[in-house]
Amino acid sequence: MMDYLEAFNKIKSIEEDPAIWNHRYNGIYLWPLLRFRIFDHYFGNDITSSFSRLLSRRLENYSFPYLLDSYLGLKQSFTCSCAGFSQASSRRRIQGRYMDFLFDTLREKEKDMVIYEWPTPVRHFRNNATPRNKLVYLDYISLRVETIAYIWSRFRKETITLPRSGIPQECISRFLREQLSLFSLYYSAFSSLLRKNYLLKRIYIRVASNVRHLALIIAARNLGIKTIELSHGQMYPYCIDCIYHTVPKAKDLYWPFTDEFYLFNEHEKDIIITHSKVYSATHLKTFDYFGSITKLYSAIPKEDTYRSIGIKQEHISRKKILISSPGIKKKAIVSFLEPLLCEQDITDNYIVICKQHPLEQHKDPAYRPLLSYPHFYLVNESLASIYELFSIADFHSSTISSTIVESLYFGIPNIIILTKDGDFFELSKEDCIFSASDSKQYMKALHAIENIPNIKQKMLDIVKHHYSSCRQ
Repeated sequence: MMDYLEAFNKIKSIEEDPAIWNHRYNGIYLWPLLRFRIFDHYFGNDITSSFSRLLSRRLENYSFPYLLDSYLGLKQSFTCSCAGFSQASSRRRIQGRYMDFLFDTLREKEKDMVIYEWPTPVRHFRNNATPRNKLVYLDYISLRVETIAYIWSRFRKETITLPRSGIPQECISRFLREQLSLFSLYYSAFSSLLRKNYLLKRIYIRVASNVRHLALIIAARNLGIKTIELSHGQMYPYCIDCIYHTVPKAKDLYWPFTDEFYLFNEHEKDIIITHSKVYSATHLKTFDYFGSITKLYSAIPKEDTYRSIGIKQEHISRKKILISSPGIKKKAIVSFLEPLLCEQDITDNYIVICKQHPLEQHKDPAYRPLLSYPHFYLVNESLASIYELFSIADFHSSTISSTIVESLYFGIPNIIILTKDGDFFELSKEDCIFSASDSKQYMKALHAIENIPNIKQKMLDIVKHHYSSCRQ
């Protein structure tokens, strides 16, 4: 198993050979299909289980009511000029409702937009901000395609050789057969779905680089429908979603990237232009994602948030340290927090709130060792969003999460928890941004921050200078 940066650099070493783009199957570029599968293998997320275990894992994401709802919804004919493809875990709780800030915000401009929502380990939220007649669940397509693809892949014979990968030929070829099966079935499903809607002109996509959305992009392009990717988290130069190191020779119908890419700010645009040449043929735009979010969440009374997440009355007056899980590196977070929670100053004067990643299980056993500490609170998406917690936090910490940057929009000072992967956002060099590799360093940084005047304004100044949605 590799650390994130090790896995990223291994992908980079494979990709630096432009010949990687010569591998095609019926016109389809194979490298984008394999890239994430290989990265997961390096990073320790490889799935090598039996068919029955894989089905069991998949079925955890589904329930019969949602499958039936999805089946009936997909049977309907929608006529709209615009569609969005998102997932349940992108919704954020705000005052008792669950809003998809990317797509529900877009719906204010795209009045007839229909949102198609994928299942995730987080179930769909019933009490959400999207009108029910504008929301279609994709559970039925997902379960059908992934089950059939797993069976089909066991009978396919395609092979591929990637000597730079260091992965056995048999294993790489299995990845290829699985990904090709998924791609082919999703492509067929999307072609059928999109043809039903003769008015459709534009598709917005959250996370365009997974195999199902690669199939969607190419199905849409073959039908003359524009595709637009939306940034889904503050980008950095090691973002496996978007940073490619070489580029196909020419754009054709099988070009696996969207026509447009909407980014949070000019900083993200600079990263894309500098580090990822595959977007040279993509129209890049910026939009003010955080402007409306900070206004909405800052207006929520703090007492409502304390009540939602169950803060004890005797803890309300304490200073609040917010830890956000990036969904990976959970063991590193837990190992870091255990000695920190034992620090006498923390025990007496602070509370530590750990916000789980939206894709994590609500009662993830990884956090069990921390639950016995009375000044520790574990919060999942059904209780409060990370943005609502920013509004009550005095300090914020994480490892490689985009929340490190997002917290700055709320004026929250950061102490970056250092792992082998280091400081992805290179913020430690900024004045008043601290980092720590153990609890003693953390306490030192915590006390240093408390002695800095106007710390909130200093954080907002970092946003203004580096992360503005337009050039100053």
